[in-house]
Amino acid sequence: MERLRRAVASGAWEEAEALARRWCGARPRTAEAWWWRGRVAMQRGEPGQAERALREAVRLQRDHAGAWHMLGAAYGMMDRPD
Repeated sequence: MERLRRAVASGAWEEAEALARRWCGARPRTAEAWWWRGRVAMQRGEPGQAERALREAVRLQRDHAGAWHMLGAAYGMMDRPD
């Protein structure tokens, strides 16, 4: 996870996406992994992909405030107020 944080901090979005995807594959029941994947997708300007990842994060952890917040932002980017 530290490599993922460093990739995000430095704006290395392709590396961050690969790391987040790998984490989700290795730990698919970890909400934090899906949140990171959604965060990276948002930074890459991919709100649809972010929505899918963030929906999984909140499915796994209903009280994940960061995932709910970012999910709202993804909807805003897609011009969907759902």
